Amino acid sequence: MAGQQGLGLVAAAAFPPWQESQGQEQLADAAERGKEALQAP
Repeated sequence: MAGQQGLGLVAAAAFPPWQESQGQEQLADAAERGKEALQAP
């Protein structure tokens, strides 16, 4: 889905590789919120 790809790009921009270790949990939270937003009416 285009929306999910967009979220991935935003997440990649928000958490560059050098921040990955400290961003993992935040990234997971953001992904969950993004999925909920995509499923909302």
